[in-house]
Amino acid sequence: MIFDSTRSPAPNILAMTRVTYEINATPSHMGARKWEIFKILIEETGADEKLLRERFENEKLVQVMVAKGITIDKVMKLREMKLPGLIYMESQTRFYPKNSLASNLIGFLSHEEKGDSGIERKFNKEMTPTTGEVVIERSRKNKELNTLKTINPKDGWDVYLTISEPIQSFMEEELDRLVSEIPCKSAYAMMTDPRTGAVLAMAQRPTFNPNDRSTMQRERYAMRMLEDVFEPGSTMKACSIAVVMALRNYSFNDRIDCEDGMWYYAGKPLRDAGHHYGNIPIWQIIQKSSNIGTAKLSLSVGKHAMYAGLRRFGFGQYSGLELGTESRGIFRHVDKWDGLSITRMPIGQGIAVTVPQMMQAWGALANDGNMMQLRVVDKLKKPDTGEVVEFPPQLKRRVLPLRVTQGMTDALKTVTREGGTAKKAHVPGYYVAGKTGTSQKWVNGAYSNRIHVASFVGYAPADNPEFVLMVMVDEPSYKYRYGGTAAAPTFRRIAEKTLRYLNVTPDIPEEIKDEVE
Repeated sequence: MIFDSTRSPAPNILAMTRVTYEINATPSHMGARKWEIFKILIEETGADEKLLRERFENEKLVQVMVAKGITIDKVMKLREMKLPGLIYMESQTRFYPKNSLASNLIGFLSHEEKGDSGIERKFNKEMTPTTGEVVIERSRKNKELNTLKTINPKDGWDVYLTISEPIQSFMEEELDRLVSEIPCKSAYAMMTDPRTGAVLAMAQRPTFNPNDRSTMQRERYAMRMLEDVFEPGSTMKACSIAVVMALRNYSFNDRIDCEDGMWYYAGKPLRDAGHHYGNIPIWQIIQKSSNIGTAKLSLSVGKHAMYAGLRRFGFGQYSGLELGTESRGIFRHVDKWDGLSITRMPIGQGIAVTVPQMMQAWGALANDGNMMQLRVVDKLKKPDTGEVVEFPPQLKRRVLPLRVTQGMTDALKTVTREGGTAKKAHVPGYYVAGKTGTSQKWVNGAYSNRIHVASFVGYAPADNPEFVLMVMVDEPSYKYRYGGTAAAPTFRRIAEKTLRYLNVTPDIPEEIKDEVE
């Protein structure tokens, strides 16, 4: 079985194997009731009427298969009717009680009953039971003489995930709302505990129902957030500026000239998207998401230091989730950077990442500079013996000093408050540290002015984070192209429900009181 991480009153079952039946029919044994029984079988089993009719009409077939995976209650109902010519064969079927919930992570079994994707594939060997065997010596008269060999059957290991079913439900409800309100190609969300690296929830749209194979197109069941890469845009600025602050003796109150919104470097213009910022402090560069301010800070450390710093954040490397096909992203070696790269990659252009990579990086910002290895499995347990194999939290590396992460958190808190770019991500009663991202997609050899990726990533409560959460929307309609418009509201709703579920004490109780009133 596969369980979630809930401990009380008991873990929630996400995947299990249950006894079902395969029904076969011998039409020649049905006599005059043949087509009456045919009609009953269609109604009770949901068998394909056209296909089953062809089988019933084919007199060359002595026995025909009616349906597989029929539950015991339906079989009992058919048996009570005492219909002639039916054969019931007991079998086992993989069943997913929550249907599409967390389906991309859990995966499904192939027709050969082997794990084909997700957790089902990763732990296929461990979850598969061992068949029992008894070899008996008998006399010519079939009298049992001796037992020569006995191998007892053994259950497979149960898998306990780090996923929380209630939080997963919040996330999927809000993703459904997002894609119903905002036309888009796809949407993704992921939540982790920055202190342990545990994935609390992850979901994507479109998705599939593993109980319904008609929904199993690859674009629905593939782990797209591990395979697909995107240019992160301004969510990268938090990491880039953190690299600078770790290397240079800057204060977050030191000022950088943002050139009134237009700056030329290497003969090319860099703009602040219609804004005209002048000489502003570094914390406000983060709050206002200044491209020019970020680029100038990056130049102050040089391309080699910036490349090394972003590599320490995990960009250009596998996340280590090991859930199947995964991309390393696109992060060119510093020797292949051109003259503009030092001003573009730090603002999230010319670099492509996966959702887990960004979650891992922001996990380090939220966890005092410590990057934890992302993990989705908490333990394996043998149901018959109680034996347990645990997957404890692992520190991947230290990325930043504490003084930098504290300053970054204070600056990122201003992003979701008055004057920031993501007021719609603010959760009443709590300080949220976060950043919007809006990036143009590369189409036909150029950046498109119409096709974008919008995202928001943040952590809450900002000064003692329970989680890091990212929401990404691929190709939202032009009206919703900004991260603060397409992704931030969904972030807020998921975060608000999660904080209430976890019973986290508010930072600003009077805000909740005002909202209630």
